[in-house]
Amino acid sequence: MIAGLGNFYFSRIFVYNDNGNLTCGTELIQDLFKSLGGISTASLDEYIELVRQYDTWDWTKTNNLLSKDMNLLYRILSRDDFYNNIMDKIRTSFKIILNDTDKLLLKIEHQRDDEYIKEKMKNIVYKVIKGRNCAIVFAENNVNEISQELYSNKDVDIAVIVGPNNINYRTNKNVDVNEFAKYFGGGGHAKASGSLITKESKDIYLKSIFKE
Repeated sequence: MIAGLGNFYFSRIFVYNDNGNLTCGTELIQDLFKSLGGISTASLDEYIELVRQYDTWDWTKTNNLLSKDMNLLYRILSRDDFYNNIMDKIRTSFKIILNDTDKLLLKIEHQRDDEYIKEKMKNIVYKVIKGRNCAIVFAENNVNEISQELYSNKDVDIAVIVGPNNINYRTNKNVDVNEFAKYFGGGGHAKASGSLITKESKDIYLKSIFKE
């Protein structure tokens, strides 16, 4: 779908930014804004870079925890509260700095996440699917973090996270999970894809558990 947009005269596809790093939608919007004469600031540029690093998972290469924390704050706060929080930082400082309330909220959420992930890692199912070594976990939150934990087993080709309504496929190997997901009616990117769990699949699952 995305690649097909490149066939139209009115669109261009950018995968990397001018620095050679993977880009994201937020950074592309900012680039468009600048090209139209918009003025940016150091703190806004820093925030856009934090978003880019999280969206492309580049934050793991430099262990930039502020990038991860910004995404976590977005998850904790309402959309309006997060917007006001970030805009206050951008307007009043040259850098993105966490305040005491941010730090307290993040500390609590980090503890919850650690406990959640630890519990989910107790129930890993290993299975070869379509010739790939898969580690399967049932979870609806922290998909990327759980995937990172599953990658610690070097024999794992694909991390499979099964949620209530969809399945996420992640990999850090030379594997195209977009093609893998297509086997199950899904798709996405080469390193991160997904597929839906149909009503028919849920019915089959429930019948297998509650046999009459």
